[in-house]
Amino acid sequence: MIFKIHLDDDSNFDVDLIDNEFVAWWANNVVDFELAETEHAQLTGGGPDHEEMFREKLKNLLEGIGMIPEVLGCNIPSEFKINIDDYDYTDRFDIQHQMNIIHRWVVSTSHQVPYHIDNSEAIAAVQVDPSISQYPGLIWKLNKLVHETESTYPRPRHDEWIWGNYIYWDQDFVFEDRSKLRFHWDEKYNNLFTTKRHDMWLAKRILGKDYREAWIDNDDPTAYDVTNIDSVVGWAFEIDPLTDTQGFYNSNSFQSWLSSYEKDGSDATIGRIPLGNIVNRDSYDWQRILKTRKIVRIELV
Repeated sequence: MIFKIHLDDDSNFDVDLIDNEFVAWWANNVVDFELAETEHAQLTGGGPDHEEMFREKLKNLLEGIGMIPEVLGCNIPSEFKINIDDYDYTDRFDIQHQMNIIHRWVVSTSHQVPYHIDNSEAIAAVQVDPSISQYPGLIWKLNKLVHETESTYPRPRHDEWIWGNYIYWDQDFVFEDRSKLRFHWDEKYNNLFTTKRHDMWLAKRILGKDYREAWIDNDDPTAYDVTNIDSVVGWAFEIDPLTDTQGFYNSNSFQSWLSSYEKDGSDATIGRIPLGNIVNRDSYDWQRILKTRKIVRIELV
């Protein structure tokens, strides 16, 4: 089955979809969905010259954190740095540590899981009013703001990433009913998880983070919210022809990091869901395409 992707310059390319029941079901659904704006995403965060953008996004995040007492009826955790001047843009490890603890507090609260940075009162507030965790509630908003801030500075292992270009596309869809953004993952398809290289993937829609992100963030892969998939997943897909996924997962750096935490490195644990591979991939200038183009139409041919 061929998945044809049309771009905004009237060009197109074909993806040879994996011959699998799930992938066929997914493809036959999404060709009828309305495309959102193509997101030009970066796996390892922004460059070293984005401090102004970082300050803008951080300001928004700190304003959101400032709403915690009013919305959740609890104190802002003392471990959170809430003054913008406490953040040193040249210290990516300290910034990432702050993003890690803020993000995990938010995710834990949303999942109603106790966190060692006390979130018991926040969980109680979410239990009374679940909309706090849903769009556009405060917990949902804080999760979004953390990710936006993380995209503006070089992540801790930014300089160690050698397995391809940073840029890839994240293509989502538009739904008037936001409950349709996700579907429940059927575990009978768990055999699809792989660390082998592919060009098109089911996009990561994890409230926490996957193992690549945890490695890049110098985070703890044993944390409960580090996973390869949630029980509900999004329809979105990624186009990433420049990343040597297999080379990364097999690297000494990644494998040593997993081993240091005594974490299982099987495909079932760390693998992702592949969708297909670009036909004649090497005949395209992907550096230019990924930086300048966007998707305007998809079809099955």
